[in-house]
Amino acid sequence: MAVGLAAGIILLIWVNQQLSFNRFHTKADRIYQLNASFTSDGQQTTFKNVPGAVGYMAKSLKEVQVIQRIYEKNDQTLSIPQNNRIFDGIQLGYIDSNFLKIFDFKLLKGQKSALLPQIHTIALTEEAAHKLFGNQDPLQQIVEFQGKAFTVSAVLQNFPDNSSLHYDALLPMAYYEEQFKTVQGSNNQQGIDQNINLYSFTTFLLIKNPADAAMVGQELTQAFSNEETSADVHINLQNIRQVHLITADGNDAALQMVHIMLTIALTILLIAGINYINLSTARALGKSRQVAVKKIMGARRHHLFLQYIVESTVIFVTAFLLALLIIGLTQSFTRSVTGLSIFAQLTRPNTWWLIILAAICTLFVASIYPALSASNPHPVQALNGTSKAGGRSPAALLKKALIIFQFGISFALVATALLMHRQMDFIRQKDLGYNKDFVLVTRVPPSALAHVAQIKAALSHFPAIKSAGFAGAPDPSDIRDNTGHIQWPGQPDNTLMMIGDLQVDQSFIPTLQYQLLEGHNFRGDSSDQHQYILNQTAVTQMRLKPPYIGQKISFHERPGEIIGVLKDFNFKPLNEKIAPFILYTNQVPPSYLYIRANGQQLDLAIKDVKTVYERYAGNRPFKYDFLDDKAASHYSTQYRTNQLFNLFSGIAIFLSCMGLFGLISFSVQARIKEIAMRKVLGASPRSLLKLLSQDFLALVIIGSILFAPLTYWWINHWLQDFAYKITFSNWIFVIGFGVILLVAILTIGLKVVTAIKANPTQHLKSE
Repeated sequence: MAVGLAAGIILLIWVNQQLSFNRFHTKADRIYQLNASFTSDGQQTTFKNVPGAVGYMAKSLKEVQVIQRIYEKNDQTLSIPQNNRIFDGIQLGYIDSNFLKIFDFKLLKGQKSALLPQIHTIALTEEAAHKLFGNQDPLQQIVEFQGKAFTVSAVLQNFPDNSSLHYDALLPMAYYEEQFKTVQGSNNQQGIDQNINLYSFTTFLLIKNPADAAMVGQELTQAFSNEETSADVHINLQNIRQVHLITADGNDAALQMVHIMLTIALTILLIAGINYINLSTARALGKSRQVAVKKIMGARRHHLFLQYIVESTVIFVTAFLLALLIIGLTQSFTRSVTGLSIFAQLTRPNTWWLIILAAICTLFVASIYPALSASNPHPVQALNGTSKAGGRSPAALLKKALIIFQFGISFALVATALLMHRQMDFIRQKDLGYNKDFVLVTRVPPSALAHVAQIKAALSHFPAIKSAGFAGAPDPSDIRDNTGHIQWPGQPDNTLMMIGDLQVDQSFIPTLQYQLLEGHNFRGDSSDQHQYILNQTAVTQMRLKPPYIGQKISFHERPGEIIGVLKDFNFKPLNEKIAPFILYTNQVPPSYLYIRANGQQLDLAIKDVKTVYERYAGNRPFKYDFLDDKAASHYSTQYRTNQLFNLFSGIAIFLSCMGLFGLISFSVQARIKEIAMRKVLGASPRSLLKLLSQDFLALVIIGSILFAPLTYWWINHWLQDFAYKITFSNWIFVIGFGVILLVAILTIGLKVVTAIKANPTQHLKSE
């Protein structure tokens, strides 16, 4: 009971935390995120980000109360030049002025009405402020970002762990627009309020009435369609309470997994209760004469009922205290598996209500039926020894049903765990279309970008380094920049193709070992400015005819030609299909340096890169990531969920086996003299093993058969979350059934064999 309660409570706390995302906002029922979807080449594409112009259009709608746009930048650097203090790798968000009017993030210092009063002000979280300023008051202090000084105007409490938004620092959207226009150049001074092709803004609306959400979506779709005439784009609204577990395109696989985990938690608690029911009713056989005597002596049924309830409660309270002790002793382990501090979650009142409710329900399930059953034996049958719990009695039928349920669930868990393991192995081993092994990625500070040629030349002299190249994103397996700013001759009217894009130099493709199917790489001279390399999917969706090399296209209003076509590669996680993609160069060098090391000299390569980095980066600390770790990190949620599933499935199976072991123990004890008599009369150990175990094994088999269809449905549903997945095979059921049957045989055999080997005279000497 203690093990079941501990496991059930831990899993319920995790489920509660997952379902609580973004619900701490007092206006959460009226906060909606905007998504954009459109159909291209027969396929529907949905983005969780929309152009900045959509948020601007929403200001004119009477149903909308507040608009908030956010432009996110990862892996940024803040510094304080006067004391050489640097905070690297921060999550930064550019925000509109309504941030605290729509969200309930706690403001520790500053004014809520003027969070970022000027274009060069910055708001920090408590953790970021402490890293930069220690115990000093951060307000009105100067922080440097991208070579410019910003004044700290506010300090926010660290973002909660159940928030979909997590930032270390916030800057005004007006500053981002200033930078945006600078990058666009003098030929295009279009601001973010007018740009309809940059799908980069996470946009939230606070609407007056949730019932108007669909209407707002329709009105925004119509307004956007008046500007975007090249495609049929639909603007959809998704409530902020859903965005953590349901993707923008409506995929609810993550939510379904949380529901499965909730089911496992309830199953563990139920199995713990079932074990108590089975063992209590079995023990009641030995106490039936005692109860009968009490009834003959005048005890009322409610007295006996109360006695059993008190006994169950005492056992349960002891188990509950042991469960809390188990949770405390295993908190470091559970943190590594769940990603949560269980005791930190206990500070939330609703967590305690959840635990108390789970405890009361488990106690009710575990105690009521045994108390009713044990308090109502027939006195005469109990005293003459004819009282039974076998055959077709309610107690016997219930016991069989509970065994079927326990091992049916166990079969489902084993089969599902096997498939999840195979799928995650498939993801780890899948060829992404480039070589991610032994590749380091580091961000080069802006001051060092003027020395790109010298950096690459210096790196080329080290034998531990094979090659090095620059790109504009820190992770080629999760590139989120998408644009519709691409045109080509013969492009059908009213056709918009969203395309992923990445700025690179001439060394990036060979460093990551992408495969060129046609054409050549960038040459590293001025001609690269008007040349582009596309992937197979791009030229297919554009309906270009081979040969592709030399065909004219325009990207961001910069005319040029195709010089190469790459074999398709996964530039997004594997739950998304490969989309169109374009590589281009620019006069301003990109910020991320990719280094392919010699696998046998990896440590030496890191030291060599650090030497060159420190030569040009000044006082910026050298930090790096391995590319294969970055690729694996996109599936951290699935890996963690897989670990949770395996761990708690194992606990559920263990508890089922404990219950079965207890039942077989009582069954053997009740038939110990029969076993002895059969041995005396010449029964073989094999026949005795078959006699004592066949009924239990039959129930295990029935449970597995009954739960097979449900397992098949769930497995196929879970796989829908992946665009690339294994093929379902029936052998998973065969192995799952074999595992459960073997576990049941070992559990039963352990006790039965001990009973068979016992000396029969020990049990017959009193007869």
